[in-house]
Amino acid sequence: MRVTQMQAGDGMLLKKLRVRVLADTPEAFGSTLEEEQGYSDEDWHAAAIANAEGNRSIGFFGFVGEQACGIAGGFLCETVRGDAYLCAMWVDPAERRRGLGQLLVNAIKKWALSRGASTMKLSVTDSNSAAVAFYRSLGFEPTDESKPLRSNPQLRETLYQMSLFAA
Repeated sequence: MRVTQMQAGDGMLLKKLRVRVLADTPEAFGSTLEEEQGYSDEDWHAAAIANAEGNRSIGFFGFVGEQACGIAGGFLCETVRGDAYLCAMWVDPAERRRGLGQLLVNAIKKWALSRGASTMKLSVTDSNSAAVAFYRSLGFEPTDESKPLRSNPQLRETLYQMSLFAA
């Protein structure tokens, strides 16, 4: 298993993985498969370039052998200095519970610390008990913040956070 930072030329790999992500677990993400299938190739290339630069946002791919089977993103909060967010986290079901998810989270944490963040936050759909258990096992704790999931307002997502210095 290995994790690599997204590179400027990874737009089509990003597109391929996001389609897999949203087809696999649509109830876990704020965007929809239909929405992201509407993005142009130029949109995907622009997203890869922004995440490759790693200034305010970053993306990582998780690989098992030569197969890309995981993805995670991170970004710095624009309004609260010291807050970073983990987003778009996904590992192929066949590779879950083998350590790739933790490698992806650790890559985002390392990047966030290098950018001066002290807190990492993420949102989890309340009905996704496996993801809730995974994030809690890494030290994330639920906050009092909860809201309807943008892609499916029938579901709720809760904000979780952890101190990067205690982790």
